[in-house]
Order: sequence, then structure tokens, then C-alpha cells
Amino acid sequence: MYWLRKQAASRCALSMTFRFLNLLSLPILLVLFEFVAPQPASAQSPRTFRQSYDRAAAYLRGQNLPAAEQEFLKILQEDPKQVPALHQLGLLYFQTDRTRQGIEHLERAQALNPRDARLSFDLALAYFRTRQFQKSVQTLQSMNAPQARTADYYALLGSNFLQLNDAQKTLDNLRKAVAMDPQNPEYAYDLGFALNKNGNHADALDLLKKNQLKFPRNGKIALGLGMSWQGLGNSAEAERSFQKALQLEPSAPEVSLALGELYSSHGQFEKAKDAYARAIRLEPGNGLSHHKQGVNLLKLQLSDQAADEFRQALSLDPQLADAHYQLGKLEAASGRMPQAVADLTKASELDPQHFEAYYQLGLAYQKLGDRARATAALKRFEQLKAAKIDPAQTQDGEALLSLADTNYRLQKPEEARTNSQQALFSGRERPATAFAFGLASHRKRAGT
Repeated sequence: MYWLRKQAASRCALSMTFRFLNLLSLPILLVLFEFVAPQPASAQSPRTFRQSYDRAAAYLRGQNLPAAEQEFLKILQEDPKQVPALHQLGLLYFQTDRTRQGIEHLERAQALNPRDARLSFDLALAYFRTRQFQKSVQTLQSMNAPQARTADYYALLGSNFLQLNDAQKTLDNLRKAVAMDPQNPEYAYDLGFALNKNGNHADALDLLKKNQLKFPRNGKIALGLGMSWQGLGNSAEAERSFQKALQLEPSAPEVSLALGELYSSHGQFEKAKDAYARAIRLEPGNGLSHHKQGVNLLKLQLSDQAADEFRQALSLDPQLADAHYQLGKLEAASGRMPQAVADLTKASELDPQHFEAYYQLGLAYQKLGDRARATAALKRFEQLKAAKIDPAQTQDGEALLSLADTNYRLQKPEEARTNSQQALFSGRERPATAFAFGLASHRKRAGT
């Protein structure tokens, strides 16, 4: 056996490739594990291959990734079917943000050795990271050996089902992970997160309280407790738990995002601004943090700063539909209609159910004098609105009143009266998404 272990800045000792730590909110740590001496099929002798793997391992220990990559490529030049080289090179590509090449190499390795449980797990995790959840599930379910069904296996399977909105399978698999390894706080947090996400706040609170007694110094357990308290409407306890998590995990941006979300939902926008700024300092490459800061700055009537945050968010994650929407609104308010139309159109393409984007797009087309496109966009807004939200529970009264005014100008009095009546039932502020930060942070890292 030829061993290589990379010591990572983690809260747990890692011993697997792609150690599956809390995929619901925190980044996955890549850890290159043992190299198995291969059976060479080329002209090179076994000793020469071992020497190549030894050199690659030494380069990796010294963090010289380019040199390690070249060693693996030399091995594959001699024998393209060297599974360990394909496997390790795939992991290296992931570590250096070359995800497409990483998956290609992992797929080639897995096709050559489909019975390698560690390899199949890494491929499933790679699919998860790139939001190919069905492929990840299929890869995991192809792992038939009983010894492959570890706690990590069930945790990853449950996280895939969470992304696929299958609540029962999510909870079933995460409960199996906790049952198999009750001394791992990561699995307890993941299960608590899923329970909170599904509205089972009391069950999540009970689970996490028990685990807090076992792991009083674990910041993520405190973070999960904060989510539970927030879901139960106890903001004071939520803040205490989040502050405790911040004390225990000062370098975790998720905690600051949670505090920002809590403060913003209670109108404490300056406190939220500070919390989001801390999250951005801790992880400047997270587009979601910039997006949330932008929305909060709008509430402080700092439009120019908000626009800068939305642009930064989109430079980091162009798939953030709501960032396109918010920026489009600001551009329209500043009279930059072509730019507004471009961003609002992109928002509606990325999220076809984003009815507010169609409404703002209709107004922008009106100002550009394009009556046909304006009518089409506003009609789509009405269709989505009717299908999505009951008028008695709608939270977009301003949009409905504006739409009523638009319909009057378009000589549609009946539609205008209907919109005005619907607006009477609205006016409540949009509730905060207490748990969106965890999943969205993860989506960003997954390439969501």
C-alpha cells in the first residue's frame, strides 16, 4: 500500500476521499487517500509504475499539484487503463475547479472498475457537486456490496433526495446515517437540517438538543438549533443559538448568513448588513452572500450599493435568477431599459416560475414602446400568479395594484378591477426564508 493523507483544516479527522462532511451547508473537503499499487498492462515494469505513484504522492504531500498532475498523465500515457491514476487525477481536477475533466476521469475509472466502492462513491459525490442528482442516486444505488452501505453512503443518498424534493427518502436515509454512527455530529446536523427544511421544527429541536448535550462544542449543532428556534418563532432563542455557533465556528460563513437572515426578517437591517459583510469577508467567492447583502441594502434604500452587490453576485454565480431580477428592477428605475430587459429576461429564463420578473419585464417593454411584448409578459405574470398564489394569501399587493393600473391603460377594465380586488388581500411583507441560506450555499458550491 502507498499512503498519502492530506491534513485539512476540518473539525473532524478525515480518512476518505472526498470526505462527505455536511453537504447541506458546508464545503466538501477533498482528501486524497491511499494509492493501491496497480497491475500494469503496459511495457513499464511494476516497479516503474510504483515509482511514478510514489513521486505523485510526494508532490501531493508538498502541495505541488501541477507536478502531481504531470506524473498521473505520464502514467496514463503509458497505460490509459490505470484506474488509480484516473481516479486520483479526477480528484485532483475537482480540487483545482476543473469539474468537467474531473467527472470525465472518474467516469472512465468507474467504467473500468465498477466494483470499487470508494471510486463509485467519489463519482456519486462528483455528480452531487455538479447538481446531477439523479446520476448520483443511480451511482450510489449500483453499489450493491453490503460493506459499501456506510453512514457516508446514506448521508449522501439522503442529501440527493433532499435536492430532489423527496422528503420521505431524505429523512429515511439520513436517519440510517445517524443510526449507523450516532457519535458523528455531522449526521445529526444533516438530519436536523432536513427536518427543519420540511417544517418539522419541534422534531429537529428535540434531536439537536440531545446532540448538543453530547457535543456541546459543536458549532453546527448550535446552528441547527438556531434554525429550529427560528422556525418555531422564537427569535430570541434563535439569536442566542446563532451567536453561540458564531463563537464556536467564527470562520463559518453559514453562521453569519443565518444571523443576517434573522436580523433582516425582523427589520434590523444595519445588523443584517454587518452579518452579511462578515459572511462575504469569510467567503468572498460566494455569490449568494452578495445577493443577500444586495437585497438587504435595498431595504436600507442604498440602491447603488445594492446594484454593486448584485453585479458581484452574478459575476460569481450567473445562475442566480433573483439577482438578475433585482438588478433588472434597479436598471429600469434608473432608465436603463435595454439592460433591464436583458436581466429580467435572463431571470425569467433561469426561473420560469418567477412571476415578478415577468411583471417587471412587462413594464420595461411598455417604457420601450413594445406593446406586444409588454402584453405577453404581463399575461404570463397573471397566469403564474393565479397558479402559484391564492389571492387571499398573496404578498405582492404593490405589484397587483401596478398591474391594475397597467390594465386600465391597456383598456382592460375587468382585469384591472380583479387585480385591484386581489390587492386588498395583500400587503404583508414577504417572510424570511429561514433555511434558504444552507441549501443555497450548498447549491453555489455544487455549481447551483
